[in-house]
Amino acid sequence: MMLTKEQGQAVTAYLISKKLPMDLLLEVKDHFIEQIENTENTDFETAFGAAKLSWEKELRMVYKFNLPLRKVTVFQRNTDRKISFAIKRTILYFVPFFLLSVFLCYFRKDWAQNLFLFSYIVIGLVTLLSFVLFYKYYKSSTTNDKRNISIYQKGTLIYFLSGMYVVVFNLINFYDRFEKFNISLLMLTNGHLGKVSYIPLIYTYIFMFFWMYGLLYFLQYRKAVTELEQRINLKL
Repeated sequence: MMLTKEQGQAVTAYLISKKLPMDLLLEVKDHFIEQIENTENTDFETAFGAAKLSWEKELRMVYKFNLPLRKVTVFQRNTDRKISFAIKRTILYFVPFFLLSVFLCYFRKDWAQNLFLFSYIVIGLVTLLSFVLFYKYYKSSTTNDKRNISIYQKGTLIYFLSGMYVVVFNLINFYDRFEKFNISLLMLTNGHLGKVSYIPLIYTYIFMFFWMYGLLYFLQYRKAVTELEQRINLKL
């Protein structure tokens, strides 16, 4: 059985009531339509009801324990957990940089300084270029845009904000900040824990880490938006 336009709209309206992001909504809708169209010798309402029943557990609304506290489907919650790939891949990319930078701080301080400076400049320039070329993605990831576009939408904001923080907290007054970081690192590794200033240590790495993390979300968000533009003529 092939669905009519009105029947397709009925499926969409049902899934909208489940407050799914647009990218997940289209994914689930494809499954619904496939199930309904592959059901033989029955009418639409019966086939639609069977599809709802088969997805009942996945589309049950549960609380997602983050801020702000809100209800999402079990399907979305489970999908959110699966995209923890971002944190794993970020660690995979970040750890070699971290180890190299610590090694250089001990044996070639000037090289370590240049490594950080180069990294911060690249992050700042790439983020600035992203603002210029992809401002609509930044705008749609903020709280001002109420549309629930994608599961990658809010993670994209981390990319833009972390890039700005790298410029403000790492690149501005870089040489003084690096000197404080280097002194704190040496004191830490030499066991002078009570005299260590931990803020320079944290600030040196944390915004870079979250920039990498947010970048993975941003790339996936662009991919999701491109598909939505093609399928439903989404306008950011």
